[in-house]
Amino acid sequence: MKFTKMNGAGNDFIIVNNRNEAIPQERFPALAKRLCHRRFGIGADGFMVVEEPSNGGDYKMIFYNSDGSLGEMCGNGARCIARYGYDKGLAGEVQHIETTAGMVTGWRQTDSRYKVQLNPVTVMKQNVKLFAEGKEWNCAYVELGDPGIPHAAVRIPGLAHSWLDDPEKRRNLFALGRSLRFHEAFPKGANVNFFDITGEDQLVELTYERGVEDFTYACGTGTGSVVSALYEEGLVSGRDVQVSVPGGLLRIDIEETEGEKKLFLTGPTCVAAEGEAGEELLCPEEETTAQHSNIILIGMAGAGKSTTGVVVAKILQKDFIDGDLVIQTVTGRGLQDIIDREGNDGFRMIENQVLCGIEAENAVIAPGGSAIYYPQAMTHLRENGIVVYLHVPLPEIQRRLTNLATRGVTLAEGQTIADLYNERLPLYEKYADIRIDTEGNTLEETVAKIIEAVKEYEEGKEGTGFTG
Repeated sequence: MKFTKMNGAGNDFIIVNNRNEAIPQERFPALAKRLCHRRFGIGADGFMVVEEPSNGGDYKMIFYNSDGSLGEMCGNGARCIARYGYDKGLAGEVQHIETTAGMVTGWRQTDSRYKVQLNPVTVMKQNVKLFAEGKEWNCAYVELGDPGIPHAAVRIPGLAHSWLDDPEKRRNLFALGRSLRFHEAFPKGANVNFFDITGEDQLVELTYERGVEDFTYACGTGTGSVVSALYEEGLVSGRDVQVSVPGGLLRIDIEETEGEKKLFLTGPTCVAAEGEAGEELLCPEEETTAQHSNIILIGMAGAGKSTTGVVVAKILQKDFIDGDLVIQTVTGRGLQDIIDREGNDGFRMIENQVLCGIEAENAVIAPGGSAIYYPQAMTHLRENGIVVYLHVPLPEIQRRLTNLATRGVTLAEGQTIADLYNERLPLYEKYADIRIDTEGNTLEETVAKIIEAVKEYEEGKEGTGFTG
């Protein structure tokens, strides 16, 4: 598979022309994760696929985040793909690019400098008060396009790119970005754009991006969203607003005619490399010898997933990942605190996003008992793992779960443990490759059954996959 590696102000992407490669679309999410991995793949913030147009554009661009999730649009990615389209003869110096968030127009200005019209502002909320990391923050919430690309704009006085090189400042800003990105006020999550005004029509900006789950060198739609929010407040002119990001300088222009505001992003592009991806990188994980390097333990709270998982990991010399602890690390909050403050739906949204972001090789993973509610997360975990269901009879679960007020179990109002058990049982059975009945077993016996069942499964002797 031929690819082009590009970056726009340090925001880097892998581009594939699928009009030539004809890769089935269902493979894109997994392919995005493999290609974008900076250790095991080529490495990038995002993966862009060029397809045939369907709405009158020159071509279509489908954008995937590095975690394999589908993105609505990416401003710096659009500038890069506009250059790609021109260089590859897909369009002229002015081109129309179909994206998930709507049509994007791009202009070639020099060999490497490109301008795009970003999707229009469809949601603008000023003075949104959010509580995170122990204090209240004032921000603007902006969406570009439809479906909207969600952004939060948060002013941080004295902000500088050097903060990323200061361990304490980076740690504190990272924690704040992570908390706001998963905040209950943002149902879709949000890219969090920290900024400060450094002069007339001059800004500095740092963005914590969803899907990447870290700071990036630039975020084009984020930059456009910040400037749009400031323009509404009269704090910038909207003409050649210069925004300094870690990857360089981006420029935003807002043109207002007959009540319509058009938003433009201009900046550098760079072709870093062109090449061909190796067959091992392209092969679906289920077709490689490393297809089941992970073991995923599912089951009710109280089933012993963490206790058993640690021992299995030690014996098989694998890493151990506790899904609940990952949620606490990512959000900086306890499970019960999240449930109490954001409700079951808010907790489940966060849990799904966190589980989808777990990238692991040769690990035993024990997600929370509610993981089976999220098809996206379970599909992601199963891509490189065998799912083992630890089945414990209801009376034993009821005996073990005596601390529901602090355990972090997502019970609906009026719902009993028996109700929850019966609701989840068919989902555990649905996703299980192997079921281990643990009743009457010691810890050592359960561990031994898991290891033997996984071995037989890998050897193709799984049969029903169920064992007593």
